[in-house]
Amino acid sequence: MIDIESYLARIGYSGPTEPSVENLIALHRAHLLAVPYENFDIQLGQHSELDISVLEEKIVHRRRGGQCIELNALFSELLAALGYSVSRVAAHTELEGHHTERWCPHLALLVTCGDDTWLADVGFGDAFLEPLPFRDGTYNQGGFSFSLTEGYPWRVDLHGLGDDAGFYVWPEARSLSDFAYAHEWSGSSLDSPNVRTLTAFQMDDDHIRVLRGRTVTTITPAGRSRRLISDRSDFIEVLAGFGSLVTRSEIDRLWHLADVQHEQWLASRVVLDH
Repeated sequence: MIDIESYLARIGYSGPTEPSVENLIALHRAHLLAVPYENFDIQLGQHSELDISVLEEKIVHRRRGGQCIELNALFSELLAALGYSVSRVAAHTELEGHHTERWCPHLALLVTCGDDTWLADVGFGDAFLEPLPFRDGTYNQGGFSFSLTEGYPWRVDLHGLGDDAGFYVWPEARSLSDFAYAHEWSGSSLDSPNVRTLTAFQMDDDHIRVLRGRTVTTITPAGRSRRLISDRSDFIEVLAGFGSLVTRSEIDRLWHLADVQHEQWLASRVVLDH
């Protein structure tokens, strides 16, 4: 059983928790406002085991963020402990190449409250701040538009300002072990974006911040703006804006990695230009 009190403190939530749509929305918002998607441990060579106690130690007690499978796996444990009916389901940004037996690269949640089912996701990074009704429709949140289309799989279309247009959802309940292969690949394969590039996402009420290497992108309903992190001091200020606790030595290593990745990106642009 997870430490509910510590978890709620981690996400800064002090409201009611008994199962209801209103409380589910409030918990979902609080989680995304407090806990970022980030791959800092992967970048530091400390990829976490896909085990609930390990994830609780990392995200709740060490006050770090995590990747999609980690964040949604742990959030589902909190919801279940609070009495919600919640299922872990497989999702994927691509329709082709989805292998239900082994390749489940994204973990989403279906939560039943009364007669309604909701799609919850605190791990996608730049998606919806509040859970979406799991039925056909278009939904607006703070100027960002999302839509769901029923089918097999279901299609979830995002606001169109991030890197991914949306994702597909297979609604059958899955066990945590079904996501183990994708989780290991994400943290260890040289082909994995999480291995190649320092990345973090932080949701806010009216915008989303994205860190990739030395580039910071701010996404609002009006569009995107980017800037380059100038130096280590600037990098420290940027990291302070994400809800993940990092030590001084970790900051030094992450800054070095971000700088190297930026130089590699610049070199690749020169090659492409020629």
